[in-house]
Amino acid sequence: LCVNVCSQVVGVSAIGFVNRGITREVGPPFLTNAEACIGCGSCAYICPTQCIEMVEKDGVREIWGRKFELAMCPVCGNPIAPKEQLEYIREKAGLPQDHFQHCFSCRDLSF
Repeated sequence: LCVNVCSQVVGVSAIGFVNRGITREVGPPFLTNAEACIGCGSCAYICPTQCIEMVEKDGVREIWGRKFELAMCPVCGNPIAPKEQLEYIREKAGLPQDHFQHCFSCRDLSF
């Protein structure tokens, strides 16, 4: 499920199956840092074995050996999402640069 969500839903393919037989596991290519990862955390949320570790602390999300700075809402100060994820969505959808400036709760207040 986690490999499929990364490739088919998110469209990044940052993780896949590594090794064969009884040593087969899920991970980034060659079990190195997942350079294609955008830090969305979809794999960790959907993982049926809960083996994918994702930690958020002090405005930083760590997953697959990488650290992602979280964009913060200027109104309430809550984290929105990793900046790399927001940039990826902006580019894919052709959205303006300030589209994800506020969190969902504060978005209505800013208009």
